[in-house]
Amino acid sequence: MQHSFDFDLFSRLAQEDPAAFEAQRRLLFEEAFAQMPAQHQAAARARLAEVQVRMSAAPSPAGRLAVAVSAMSDSLSALQCSMLMLRDELAPVAVQG
Repeated sequence: MQHSFDFDLFSRLAQEDPAAFEAQRRLLFEEAFAQMPAQHQAAARARLAEVQVRMSAAPSPAGRLAVAVSAMSDSLSALQCSMLMLRDELAPVAVQG
């Protein structure tokens, strides 16, 4: 069962009930992992664990945000590289077609 992300709910929980916030956050991650192909789940869990360790070491909420944004940027850069490689592999096929 997929839940939609309710920013207002998460914001309120973070301030009023951190334990409930954490439970809901974990539920969202588990739902995201469940939607992934099985062969990618372990790597995704490991990457999340790495980011969480870095975030827990950050000295402030702004530092935690910087870690999260950096991780997202790294992920998008890797996706861009993969897309460019795919484009380059398909270019000869497009010319032949």
